[in-house]
Amino acid sequence: RVHSDASVHSSPRGAFRSTPPRGLYEPTHIHSSQNGGIEEKSFKVYSARWLMLFWMSFLNLLSDWTCYSVAPIAILTMESFHVDAESLVTIFLAANAIASAFEPMILGRLGLRKTVVFGALLLMLGSIVKSGGTPFLGPLCANDAWRVYVVFLLVGLSQPLYQCTPALLSASWFPTDERTIATGVALNSNQLGIGCAFVFGSQLVTKVDDIVPYFQLLSFVSTVAFIGVAWQFDDSPPTPPSDTARVIRGTMEVGIPNFGKFFVRKPNVETMVNRRGSLDSNNKPRKSPNISGQKQTPIFMN
Repeated sequence: RVHSDASVHSSPRGAFRSTPPRGLYEPTHIHSSQNGGIEEKSFKVYSARWLMLFWMSFLNLLSDWTCYSVAPIAILTMESFHVDAESLVTIFLAANAIASAFEPMILGRLGLRKTVVFGALLLMLGSIVKSGGTPFLGPLCANDAWRVYVVFLLVGLSQPLYQCTPALLSASWFPTDERTIATGVALNSNQLGIGCAFVFGSQLVTKVDDIVPYFQLLSFVSTVAFIGVAWQFDDSPPTPPSDTARVIRGTMEVGIPNFGKFFVRKPNVETMVNRRGSLDSNNKPRKSPNISGQKQTPIFMN
C-alpha cells in the first residue's frame, strides 16, 4: 500500500521519482525477477546508485575520522587547549545515543535525502567550529576548549542520521543481489575513518602548530562532502530496482491526538438493555413481567 503522505513506500512505481531518467539516471542494465522459471517483471538499475553509496560511505568515514582525530595527538591537544580526552568521548557517545533514539522520527518526517543532508550539515558545522576560518570564529587558541567539546557534540548528533540508513539506501537503490555488499561498504567505512584518523593524524601533526591546519583540512573535506550530498544525493531512482524496493520520502504533517475521546462517557449497554427489554437466545422478544395485570406489549431492541 502506498501512502499518500509519502511516509513509507514499498515497491509500487508510484512511490519512486516520476521524472524521466537522464544523465546518471540512465539505466545501466535491466534485470528480471523470475518465479519458477517464468519471467514476471523487468526492473531498471541506474549507475547513480554507486554515487549515492559513495556519499553515504564518505560521510560515515568522515564522522569517525573527526571523532578519533584527537586520539593520536591526545597529549598535544590536551597541552594546547586544556581539554579532557575522556570527556570528549563521553560527550560524543551521549550525543550519539540521543540522536539514535530520535533518528526514526527524523527519518519519518524528513525522508532519506533530507535526513542525510541534515547529518552532513551538522558534521560540516562541527568541523568549522573546531578549525575556525569564519568571520566570527578564528583559529583555535588556548582558551577555546569549549569549541572542541561543541565539535564532538555536533558530530555525535550527526552520525546516526547517515550511519543508521545504509540498509534503507540499499533497499531503495540496489537490486536484491547487490544490497548486502552495498550495506557492508557503507557500514565498514566507519572503520576506514578510524584508520584515516590515526594515519593522517600521526603523519600530519608532529608539533602543536600543526593541529590547527590539520583541523582546517577536516573542515574543508567536510564542506566538500556537504555540498556533494546536498547537490547529488537523492531518495530513490526514477523506477524501483526490484519488486521489494522501498523508499522513505517523509512528511511534515503532524497529527494532533484526540484526547477528548478519553473523557467521553460511553453508554452502559447492559443498562440500556434492562431499560428497553431483552431478547432470548432464539432472538424472540421476552415479555416484561406483568405486575399490574394489564396486557403487555413485546418490546424489541432497535
